[in-house]
Amino acid sequence: MRSYFLFMQDDRIPNAFIPPSLPPRHSFDTLPAISVIDVKVHSNAETVDWLEQPVNMVTDPMKQIMEKYNRGLRFKRVYYIDREHSFQQQYWFMDVPKLDGISGQSEFYPDQRLRRLILDREKVKGHHIFALESALEPYIFASLETVESLLRRGLTGFRLSRVECS
Repeated sequence: MRSYFLFMQDDRIPNAFIPPSLPPRHSFDTLPAISVIDVKVHSNAETVDWLEQPVNMVTDPMKQIMEKYNRGLRFKRVYYIDREHSFQQQYWFMDVPKLDGISGQSEFYPDQRLRRLILDREKVKGHHIFALESALEPYIFASLETVESLLRRGLTGFRLSRVECS
């Protein structure tokens, strides 16, 4: 039986580079293929491979691994540049395929946010990286195989939480 994990931003990295908020966007398709954004960073800023805020973004090494597990992922490049501190970091905006993978056993708050998430094993079977189409939260999930591959390469910026399956 395949296990699945929820990606979460690792807030334990004290000097992690956090990009500024982006202008509101209507959809992934309306973003330009390449963006260059000027930023101000601290001299001790640490770049991480996974960013959840302001949108889901990954570095090139993480992108390459994720693409091997899901060819349906789409990416658009963004460069963050601070000329004063000679800082340049490339990230990739991610568009993750969405599945109807929530089990009927999941529990919701009255406002329809997830209280207890349970994935339907049959609905997510064969998928390695995905989001849920009916969830209000923008969660990203990965299979055990994907997670093991990412962890073997020492990628940073994320924590993992095992998700129940029925």
